[in-house]
Amino acid sequence: MVQGKELPQLVNRPIRVIQGYRIDRQKKVPILIQIDQRDEKGLYRLANSTDVDFFTAKDELVFLARDLGACPTTFDAARELDPSAPQLLRVRDAGSKHQGCIYLTTSEQLGKPESATFIQYDPKEDRVSTQDYRLSFSHSTPMIIDQVEWRQPTTGKYGPPIAQGMFLEHSGTFLAGIQFVRGPKDYQSKLIGYKAGPIRVIRRTENNLRIVWQLKSPATYIDYVIYPNQLHMDMILDLPFKASWFFKDVKTISALVLPNNQSLQIEQTNANVTGIADGQQNPEEQVLTGSSDTRLAIKHAQGGLWIRMDKASDLPIRAFSYVQETADNTLVGFDTRDWEKLNAQRYHFIFSAFFLPTELAATGFNIVDKTPLPPLE
Repeated sequence: MVQGKELPQLVNRPIRVIQGYRIDRQKKVPILIQIDQRDEKGLYRLANSTDVDFFTAKDELVFLARDLGACPTTFDAARELDPSAPQLLRVRDAGSKHQGCIYLTTSEQLGKPESATFIQYDPKEDRVSTQDYRLSFSHSTPMIIDQVEWRQPTTGKYGPPIAQGMFLEHSGTFLAGIQFVRGPKDYQSKLIGYKAGPIRVIRRTENNLRIVWQLKSPATYIDYVIYPNQLHMDMILDLPFKASWFFKDVKTISALVLPNNQSLQIEQTNANVTGIADGQQNPEEQVLTGSSDTRLAIKHAQGGLWIRMDKASDLPIRAFSYVQETADNTLVGFDTRDWEKLNAQRYHFIFSAFFLPTELAATGFNIVDKTPLPPLE
C-alpha cells in the first residue's frame, strides 16, 4: 500500500486514467491496482459515498507483490524504458523478500491486466473469502469476527475453524463509584458501508456500548481493511470530552476465541515457551500473558495466524499480551488499560492479523514487523 503523498506526480490526476505495469523481458505488462480514497477527515470513502474524480495525497494505491517486475539500474535507464512514466516504485516484499519495481502512469495505451480473483466479499452473508482463509462476521454484532477458517489445500474446502469468535470485555468505574463490566451483548453495532475491490475489502461498522442503564458511549467506528493474506481492524475513537470526567480504571480485554485443540500452538516473540490450546494453562505458559510485547502467533498444520496491536503515539493507554485457557476455549489477544486518560480528540487503535503458510512460519514475526500498517493519524 502506498499513500498519495508518496506519489506526488499522480496527485490531482484523474483516477480513471491511472494504471500500473511492470517490465518483463523488456515488455510492459499491465498489473492490477486498486485506489481507495479518503475524505478530508482521513476516513475511507466507501461504496455508498460520493467519489472524488481526482487522486489526492490522502488516497491509497494498492498492488500485489507478485506483480513486481524488473528494476532499472539507473534513472536514465528508467526513462529509457518509459520516458512518459510519471512514477517508479521500488519495493521489497516482506514475505518473499523479493525486490522489484512497478510503474504508474496516466497513459491509456496499456491493455487491461490479467483478470484474477484474490478476494471476494459476500455482503448478504457478511463474509470474506480468499485463497487461504475465510472470515465471517457476526450478524447480530457485525463489529465482531464470528469465525476464521483456513482453506484446506487437499480438498479446497474451508474449516475447521481456527478461531470461533471474539471475546470483548470492558470494565471500570463510572462517576462516583458505579462499577461496570460490559461485553458484546451490550453493544449496538451496525454495518454502515463497504467497498469490495479486486485486491482488498474495506467494511465499516458504527458501534455504541451501553455503560450503565440506558447511557451509551459515543459512537466508535471500526474499519476492517482485509487483504488476501492479512487484515487490519482500525478502531476510530472520536471523543467529545475527556474520559476522566466520567470514568476511571477502565480496562478492555479483546481476544480471539480458539477452540481447545492440541494442534494449535501459541507463541510470542520474546518468550521461549510454546503454549498449547488444550484448556490447561500450566505455570510455564503464564509468561505469554502480561508482556508489553503485543505480538503473538497461533500456529497450526497449514501455517498460522500472527496478530499484533498498534496504537497512535498520542493514545495514552498501556497494552499487554493476553492468553487465557479455560475448559471451553482459549483466548488469545490483548489487555489494554488507562482508557480513562483519553482526551477530547480522535484516536486510532489497530489490531492486525497475518495469515501465513507453513513455509513462512519460521520468519513470521519478522514479516509482521516489516509489513506497513494503515496510517495511524
